[in-house]
Amino acid sequence: MSRRPYAGAGAGAGVGGEPGLGLSAAPALQTQRFYEDANDDRAVRLSSQIGALKEVSLSISAELDYQRNMMSEMRDDMDKTGGILGRTMQRFRIMAQTQTGSWMWILVLFVLAVILYVVFGLMTRRR
Repeated sequence: MSRRPYAGAGAGAGVGGEPGLGLSAAPALQTQRFYEDANDDRAVRLSSQIGALKEVSLSISAELDYQRNMMSEMRDDMDKTGGILGRTMQRFRIMAQTQTGSWMWILVLFVLAVILYVVFGLMTRRR
């Protein structure tokens, strides 16, 4: 099968056509231009789609960098909070050992009870 349009249609040369095609060159050129124009249109659309994908990928990259920085800051804040909490608990232990400790343990148990009440209260409301 020939790749040329209208190949093998008719016998002999047409008016102004190639030998063996049997058609004039005008329809063949029009068909060729049609395919070239369609090809150019598709290339333009493909180029615009590639540009859009490039913009999306750059946005995703920027968002990933932003999220990575936020996670790093959050990790640093959690480390600081852990250090503060550790020092506070150490002070509670020292205070409990040096004083009678009964008031301190009552205070610690009260704080734990309030925390547990809040946590379990929120859990039961969500259900």
